[in-house]
Amino acid sequence: MGMYQKAYESYCVACENYGMESMNIEQFIKNLTKEQLHEYLKHAIH
Repeated sequence: MGMYQKAYESYCVACENYGMESMNIEQFIKNLTKEQLHEYLKHAIH
């Protein structure tokens, strides 16, 4: 679950940066593709 939490935090920051409302973590995980998870984790690490 840790990698999903890191990806979700990265997603929330991106939403804030663009003035968008973020979805809750359960919905985020349900709709996340492996490619999206990889991209969010790349940004969360940097």
